[in-house]
Amino acid sequence: MQPMGHYNFFPNGGQGQPGCGKSLWSSLMTLDISGTSSDALGCSHFRAPILYADTVANPTCTFTAVQCENYEAFRRGQCFSCDNDQCQVFGLDVDVPVSLANQQRSYYFVTGSSTPFCELLYRVTIRQAYKLQSTEKGIMKIQLHGKSKSSSWIEYGSGSSEIVPGSTSTYVVSVPQSFGPVEAVHLTWEYDYSLLHPFAWLSSHTLHLEPRLELTLLQHPPVAMTTDTTEIGEKMTAIFKLNR
Repeated sequence: MQPMGHYNFFPNGGQGQPGCGKSLWSSLMTLDISGTSSDALGCSHFRAPILYADTVANPTCTFTAVQCENYEAFRRGQCFSCDNDQCQVFGLDVDVPVSLANQQRSYYFVTGSSTPFCELLYRVTIRQAYKLQSTEKGIMKIQLHGKSKSSSWIEYGSGSSEIVPGSTSTYVVSVPQSFGPVEAVHLTWEYDYSLLHPFAWLSSHTLHLEPRLELTLLQHPPVAMTTDTTEIGEKMTAIFKLNR
């Protein structure tokens, strides 16, 4: 999508929105003709005014958007600072300084699937230990745990990717603003079995992790979490907890 104005806001990258994956047939069968849950009926397209209205209906629920080159770079955690006017509040409270009035900027943020749509943004940094092993390919998933709430399993990254020994990866995830402080992060993964490697199932596949994970809430300093589980096979879980 191309930016059109001075300040351009792209919720969830400006494409398919959370909660809009319902098929046209499913929407019609459930009499959902309002387009609230089917992209075939314009769900993602109509989400923009709904999000704007949500800033009025829920004024304490703040949509903080971050300036970045594109959505992929934003989700990879390459833009995660509010210094030098790099963050902006979406909605009625948007503030355009006179010094920036003639500049074109693009801001990105993540929303939930229902009202209140605002979410807290966390950048999660995971380091693979350097071991004499081959590169694995698969999908990592994380789950954030608070004092009384747990998130769903969140895909860490964009689909299947190579997991290289000694590498560091970052990804931005989100939870509802009512979630509360995160006290633990669970990490699991699945190997990506491909027809190009038909004998991969004959071997065991293991990730070797550094025992320290870094969790950063937007506009806050990073915090360290540690685990005693540094080797995880497929579908096993490593639990990182706050250092107290």
